[in-house]
Amino acid sequence: MTTCWTLDMNPRYAEMREKFRRWSADASAVVSGEDRLFLDIPLSERTALHAFTDADAEVTQILELVFCVLCGVVERLLFDHFDTGKFTTSSESLRQETASCPRQNDAAERDFAALDRRLREMPSATTRCLEGIIMFANNQTADWLSNKSDKERGAHIRAARSLKSDILVTCRERKVKIREAQDRRLADGEEGS
Repeated sequence: MTTCWTLDMNPRYAEMREKFRRWSADASAVVSGEDRLFLDIPLSERTALHAFTDADAEVTQILELVFCVLCGVVERLLFDHFDTGKFTTSSESLRQETASCPRQNDAAERDFAALDRRLREMPSATTRCLEGIIMFANNQTADWLSNKSDKERGAHIRAARSLKSDILVTCRERKVKIREAQDRRLADGEEGS
């Protein structure tokens, strides 16, 4: 498990942006191997760029275009970590506030992998059905139910069945509201054009 805090990455982000800017104007140092993104990270001797020579101007031009695009992507995605962004300075209070936040996205990756697998296994299933199956597994509902008496288990299952129609109505209403909000935003965007 990593011990790095997200905001400790700000100097790396700034270095990345600066190098992408520089390389978008002249990427020859990258092609020749004189420069690389992070100098403190050792580079394998077997990299793709070692196959090119300084005379290969097309590779340099392509890399300059790629670095130009990457610079824009980095500036857009990491805006809050640069200059006057809200994460530019990190206070001890913010560090304490975010101490319990996960440092990686393993749980989300696992959930999306489960969703992907279920979509292939059950192509006709609704999103709500797949969500329920995944939540049932993640929350270990089967274990929880097995620890209940027959009477309690039956009561919980009857309650869930009786609430089904109310939950479906609520979900349909929410879906309509989301669609109306999307249509409104789309109409507002077209009027502003």
